[in-house]
Amino acid sequence: MHHCIGNYGDKLNQSMLIAYSVRDRKDKMRVATMTVGEVCPGRWEIHEIKGPHNQDVPAEVEHAAY
Repeated sequence: MHHCIGNYGDKLNQSMLIAYSVRDRKDKMRVATMTVGEVCPGRWEIHEIKGPHNQDVPAEVEHAAY
């Protein structure tokens, strides 16, 4: 995806943050990387979702992620 997720190692280890690869349902190609964080016990929210080269993702990708 050529973006900054590689810099998240320490952040993922030290906090309640999980990274996901978001893929197209049909062809399984990666379309985004998403991180979610626990904002309070049992409540998780999308922290960030980015496409290739840290570009914004199309609205339908963001909607599907939610």
